[in-house]
Amino acid sequence: EHAIAHAVELARHDGAKGVLARVDCVPEFPANLQSSSQEAVISYTQELKRRLAADRITLGELHQRLSGRGPELSQIIVDGFPDEELPKLAAKLEAELIVVGSRGRTGLRRWLLGSVAEHVVRRAEQSVLVARGDAVPGGYRRVVFGTDFSPLATAAITRALPMLATDARIDLVHGW
Repeated sequence: EHAIAHAVELARHDGAKGVLARVDCVPEFPANLQSSSQEAVISYTQELKRRLAADRITLGELHQRLSGRGPELSQIIVDGFPDEELPKLAAKLEAELIVVGSRGRTGLRRWLLGSVAEHVVRRAEQSVLVARGDAVPGGYRRVVFGTDFSPLATAAITRALPMLATDARIDLVHGW
């Protein structure tokens, strides 16, 4: 929800179009499971399919709720793993920005589960905004830019400037 709010606000600010994407999958299990495992796998798969169906309904409801409130939005459902499919989808759609949310897992939970946002940042060729907290109407007002004076750091700052409020305070930090 936070990521979507950020994306909608940015699209509204820039007059851009947005795509609400839901990426999920039902894993395939080996065909030669022991009979003792089959019942558990069937039960797990049915529950996962039920949850995915509910998530897809929620996406449609979200799309309907946001439609007509600013930027033009479409929706798409992609089967696969989000950290792999979001960058592919963005490339296919020629998107300039991917906006993802982050639960902020740390420590053992992050190590065990990984971070979709982190993987998307590493795999995407486009800019990625990892949203946490509420969207800021009218642009970001307090911003820290980190730079190593490389062309990519300069490009990141240039890309972020239009997302700022007119009265934004910027701190430029160089770390080495």
